[in-house]
Amino acid sequence: MRHSGGDELSRRIDGDEPSIREWRLEHLDADEKALPWLEESATVIDTEGRAPGEIARFIADADAVG
Repeated sequence: MRHSGGDELSRRIDGDEPSIREWRLEHLDADEKALPWLEESATVIDTEGRAPGEIARFIADADAVG
C-alpha cells in the first residue's frame, strides 16, 4: 500500500479533477482511521517526497525478493 500524508497528500489532492478531489477529501478521515490496520496487514510504502519511478523500483525490488 502506498501512503503519503500532510503537505504531500494535500498537494496531490489539489492536483486532482474537482469530482475526484471532493471524493478524496470526504474520505480522509476513513483513510486515517484505517491506517493502523493496514500497517499491520500490508506493506506500507511511504511515498512522501519520492518520485514515481523511485516508488516503482522499490516495489519491483521488494516483489523480486518475495
